[in-house]
Amino acid sequence: MDTTNDDAIDDSRAFEIAEHILDRLRAGDPVDLSSECRDCPDLLPRVRSLVEAAAELDGLRGKLGTGASWKVGDAPPTGYEILREIARGGMGVVYEARQVQLNRVVAFKMMLDTDPKGRLRFQAEAEAIAAVRHPNVVQVFESGQHEGQPYLAMEFCTGGTLAAKLADGGKPPLVPNGA
Repeated sequence: MDTTNDDAIDDSRAFEIAEHILDRLRAGDPVDLSSECRDCPDLLPRVRSLVEAAAELDGLRGKLGTGASWKVGDAPPTGYEILREIARGGMGVVYEARQVQLNRVVAFKMMLDTDPKGRLRFQAEAEAIAAVRHPNVVQVFESGQHEGQPYLAMEFCTGGTLAAKLADGGKPPLVPNGA
């Protein structure tokens, strides 16, 4: 039995339901989560988690706006110092940052997209990464919001991107940081 495929189908269905609920909430319609999940009650906890996270973020949306990013010296979230930009993609930007209180370097990913569907994907990514414990998967240290924009603080791995390493014919390291 392929539970991985079943989980992916369930997750996809949970996203569809959550998007529908968020559209209705934005239109001002009353929504009952239990009623919306009556045909698939096993998805209710996942749908509730997605809707609550996206609704909270959506209410804070717009302070930085699409395409916002920090520069070295700008005011980052409390407790972080942004050192440099590492990469930028369609969903967000990743910085090398320092978590001040613990004096450790982290990968700091900030979401740029203010679209609610993007926020759902970002939240799902955070939950998926945090749920995995494996030497080849970075650890999530913190998730939060800064000026309405969601972010993740994750384990920082040196040595370039996985895509660049694979493009050069290399193999991914067996453990983070090449240790």
